Amino acid sequence: MNEKTIKAILAALSSGLRVELVQQKDGSIIIQTIQRKRLKT
Repeated sequence: MNEKTIKAILAALSSGLRVELVQQKDGSIIIQTIQRKRLKT
């Protein structure tokens, strides 16, 4: 991962988002943010 990618991950984590790293079959890495909301019941 390059410096730009690491800075983007750190920015997402510091703002409270969950970050998921997924390795593809070809070896590349996809980075996604995950959002969870509590349902009011």
